[in-house]
Amino acid sequence: HAALSQPPAAPTAPAAPSAAPVLSTVDQAIEITGTDVTRTAGVPAPAPATGLAGGVGLRKLETVPAGTEDPRTVLRDGQPFNVRLTLDLTDVAAPQDALLDYTATIYAKNLGGPRRAVGEARGTLPRTDSVTIDVGRSILRRGLYRLEAAVVLTVLQADPMARPGIRALLEGGLLQVY
Repeated sequence: HAALSQPPAAPTAPAAPSAAPVLSTVDQAIEITGTDVTRTAGVPAPAPATGLAGGVGLRKLETVPAGTEDPRTVLRDGQPFNVRLTLDLTDVAAPQDALLDYTATIYAKNLGGPRRAVGEARGTLPRTDSVTIDVGRSILRRGLYRLEAAVVLTVLQADPMARPGIRALLEGGLLQVY
């Protein structure tokens, strides 16, 4: 008699215990010199002895045609304009009476093209909740652009190597150049 044999059964792994998914809610993550910090709404960051803590927010990023004070989202091809950047510094914790050095670089990303710097401003600010920075004059050619601002804040100190600071990339609205 020939017996029919069946292939050996494949080994089975024991069933994994049922794990509940881990959920977390993050209000906003801010990069501070390589460290991720979570900002909790309504809780100000403690004021550091040196350096900065907290985060920078964008209130407004406006394009203002040269010779006017009124912001516009539509410009003519080749029309000179300035960028006005208003920052929210309410969540920035700094040593008492500290002055802040800033660098603000404005980028225009042509939708369908590369991103390029269109202005930069550097200076010193008093510690305040809101500040407006005028970033130099620029010209763009025809296209639809998204504006971005890269901002670096540091405490004004004599030793530039000991300057932990806050870096933020802030996205603005669209700008049409026709």
